[in-house]
Amino acid sequence: MVGSIADILSRDPDVVCIVPSEYGFLPEVDCSVFSGDISVELKFVHRFLLARYVVDGFTDHEHERKPWLNRMYAKHGRDFWDYAVLGNALKRGNFAQISGGRPSVAELFAEQYCGRGKDDVCCLVDEIKQEHLSLADYDFLPVSLRVLHVRRMKSLVYDLLDSCSVKNSVHYAFQ
Repeated sequence: MVGSIADILSRDPDVVCIVPSEYGFLPEVDCSVFSGDISVELKFVHRFLLARYVVDGFTDHEHERKPWLNRMYAKHGRDFWDYAVLGNALKRGNFAQISGGRPSVAELFAEQYCGRGKDDVCCLVDEIKQEHLSLADYDFLPVSLRVLHVRRMKSLVYDLLDSCSVKNSVHYAFQ
C-alpha cells in the first residue's frame, strides 16, 4: 500500500469526494446522570458524529458498490474498512441504530437519563426518531439528499450529547 487510505481513496476513480466531519470535537457527556452504563452507545454516537462523508459514484449497492468494497478490502484490509465503511457517515448502518433500532441508541439515552432537563432530552430523542428514514427510503434518495439527511441527524445527535454534557450538568448544579 502506497500512502494512507485517505490518499488512496482520493485517487480512486470510483470515489467522487471525501468531505471531513463537521465536528472536530464533541461535548463531554456526564455519565453520572445516567442510571446505567452508556459507554457502548456513546462510542457508537461518537463514531457517527466524527465520521466523514465518502461519496462514491455507484448507484447500486449490490451490483456496483459491493464488489468494489470487497476488492478494496481484499487489497487494503481493515484500514480501508474502518475508513471508508465504518468511518463513512453516509453508510446507513452507521446511523440507523441511533434513530431506528429497537430500542434505538437515542431511546436508551432518554430512558437512562436522570439529570435535569430530562424533558429536553426526551424532546430531542423524539425529534431524532421523527427524522428517521427506513433503509428503503434512505436508499431511494439521491446522494445530495442523503448528505442533507445525515447532516440533520448529526446535528440532532450532537444536540443530544450537548444536553447531556458536563457543562450543562455543572450549569444546572449552580442554579
